[in-house]
Amino acid sequence: MRRLKKTQQSSETKDAANTAAGALKQALEIFSGVASNLGVPGVQIGVSVLSTLLDLVQKSHANTESINDLAEKVGDLTTVIGECTKPHGQNIPGPMQARLDRLFTSWKAIDDKAQILESRRRIQRELDISGEADKIAGIVKDLSWSIQCFMLEGTVAVESTLNRLESRLEVKSLPPFAALARFDSSREECTTCLEGTRTGILEDIYTWATNQHVPDDTANSATQPASHQSNVFWLNGQPGSGKTTIARTVASRCHAEGILGASFFCSRSDAECNNASLIFTTIAYQLGLLFPSYGDRVSEILKKDPLLAHSAVTRQFEELIIQPLAHLRDLHNDGSPIPPCVVVIDALDECRDPKATSAILSSLLKHADKLSPLRFFVASRPERHIIATFNFPGYRNAFGQLPLHEVELEVVTPDINHYITVSFSKIAESLRVPKSWPNKLHVEKLGLRSNGLFIFAATAVKYVGDPVYGDPVGRLERLMSATAEAGPHQLLDELYLQVLETAFPDMSDD
Repeated sequence: MRRLKKTQQSSETKDAANTAAGALKQALEIFSGVASNLGVPGVQIGVSVLSTLLDLVQKSHANTESINDLAEKVGDLTTVIGECTKPHGQNIPGPMQARLDRLFTSWKAIDDKAQILESRRRIQRELDISGEADKIAGIVKDLSWSIQCFMLEGTVAVESTLNRLESRLEVKSLPPFAALARFDSSREECTTCLEGTRTGILEDIYTWATNQHVPDDTANSATQPASHQSNVFWLNGQPGSGKTTIARTVASRCHAEGILGASFFCSRSDAECNNASLIFTTIAYQLGLLFPSYGDRVSEILKKDPLLAHSAVTRQFEELIIQPLAHLRDLHNDGSPIPPCVVVIDALDECRDPKATSAILSSLLKHADKLSPLRFFVASRPERHIIATFNFPGYRNAFGQLPLHEVELEVVTPDINHYITVSFSKIAESLRVPKSWPNKLHVEKLGLRSNGLFIFAATAVKYVGDPVYGDPVGRLERLMSATAEAGPHQLLDELYLQVLETAFPDMSDD
């Protein structure tokens, strides 16, 4: 009776072992098929060790529970490999392949143990393989653990990636910013100074930007002496004097040389770019992208006070510009991880809120000695509220300036003539005009009529070279027939009138 009971138990154990072995065999076949079809490098090692183990399991009729667990884990591994390759067009992602390499390396060591057991079985055919059950169980356990570690590594990698992504998204969403305010945005044509023009003015500005010493007798310079020591520089001039072109040239060169920290080009025609409340937040955003340590500090500040970005510009400046700079200096023993760089603000007069504009300038001038390593280049028209801020008694030594209207015509006119000559040369080439055109006298007359206003010369060039009409010779003659007795702004009005009359020939005098 006892012998019969033992026989029944042995039969049940054998059946259970066979079922487990069958499940493992099926899992192995699926794994082998999926991995082979996807071209997973090193997969043959995994198939080999599982095949050897399967053979041992079928001989031993033991370790049923652990075999079932291993079969389940092989199934999970197959699913992960298949799902992970779907978004990549059946190419294993690099991090996944690295984890698979580590998995198959561990399997190679396990395979060595399994091969020893298998070779012993072949040599000693009468060997009772069930006596090696503990060793087989150890191999099964090692395989299960290796797959579990592989899965755990994947989970950790996913969490790490999500954390990094969350951190990046936080930084990018931090201060609100005007996307089109950058110096090189697609908002408008990014015109810079023609090579060979404005050389004296640009060199003076670059010297200030790089904090170099300038001799007191610098030729052709209208720059005030303080401009080379202060962290704030004001370029001002009448409409049409070329401020924006100069500012964009400065920003472009600083960007090329790696010393542009941020830029904000205001424009009355764009709702974001004429919003003074976005100037300091945009500058903080751009600085944060360029210097991660600065961005991290801004992020911390805004986490504590999410509404700070919508507060008064004076508080924005103190919390998002001055405070992060001071914090970084304290962390680095009065030094700063941020290298010296320039922040360019152009056309500040085009902001729709004059009070906020004055507050921006007051903030810069009040804290001028705390701005280092940043230097702020500001360009604007000399509007009353802007002049009043710069003329405040406490700020007079806090900035340098370059008034374009004080630069001698003897300096500006040759630059305008050069611009006209080069532009007309391009027009002649594109519209197949004789090389003798234009008459040098015409160029000189246009230069004189410009009276230092680049906008007059630029508008004249566009009028003459309009490809729609394709008659530069005739249009230049009509332009030159305008009276030369009037002042430059009246001449500019007449030029615009000619443009309108050409565009709308049926328009009445009324």
